[in-house]
Amino acid sequence: MGRRSRRGAVLAAGLLAGGVLAGCGQGGGIQEAAAPDPAVDPAAATSAPAVDLAEGLLPASAFAPGATVLPLTEELLRSSGLPAGGVPPGTELDLGDCAALLTQLQAAAAAGVDAAAGQAVLEGAQATVQGLVAGSAAGDAVATVTGALEGCRTASASVPEHGAATVTVGEVRRPDLGDAAVEVAATVDATAPDGRQVTAPVLVAFVQDGDRVMSLATTVLEGGALDEQAFAGRLAEAYRVQDEALG
Repeated sequence: MGRRSRRGAVLAAGLLAGGVLAGCGQGGGIQEAAAPDPAVDPAAATSAPAVDLAEGLLPASAFAPGATVLPLTEELLRSSGLPAGGVPPGTELDLGDCAALLTQLQAAAAAGVDAAAGQAVLEGAQATVQGLVAGSAAGDAVATVTGALEGCRTASASVPEHGAATVTVGEVRRPDLGDAAVEVAATVDATAPDGRQVTAPVLVAFVQDGDRVMSLATTVLEGGALDEQAFAGRLAEAYRVQDEALG
């Protein structure tokens, strides 16, 4: 995987995850998905709590053959040029009516989180990010984020050397999963550093399962449409896998 593609995957991961994966442990490498081998595990961090949570991530075999699976580690985030868990220096934000949502995401990431694990997956032009966090903050995190989403319509950011993007929030849904769940559709209109214009659909979901919150997000990096039914199926599978693996 080239440096540019690797960096693109990490930037997509950062945008999709919304900061909830800050604090992931070290370690891990790149995996290639193989359809007939369900024993391939997502890469785990080196600390014991993160290893346990990583066991609840979707295995590489859950994705298309040849998909690239990247564990979200501090080392990988640093290689992207973005600080792990922070906003890059010089970033210009215009959050508008989405300021409350960012505040709630940051609070969920910082308060009462005991462990975290995550992965970014590239399947052709489609990027998917899955995260798991555990801790006392999970109790009302999904309900709080759901409330904040109701008033969120547009937000924009400009990041030095990485370009600018405007996010337009669409329909908010409540899947029947776990103790609480929310799913939102959005559109990202981005300008690359070279001036190239890109429009991409995004689907993001959060599901609470006891003292854990699972996040799943997907986008198409080179334009095109997302299959909402396929996303719903993968969300249900991801919830089942973490529930069976972690209890």
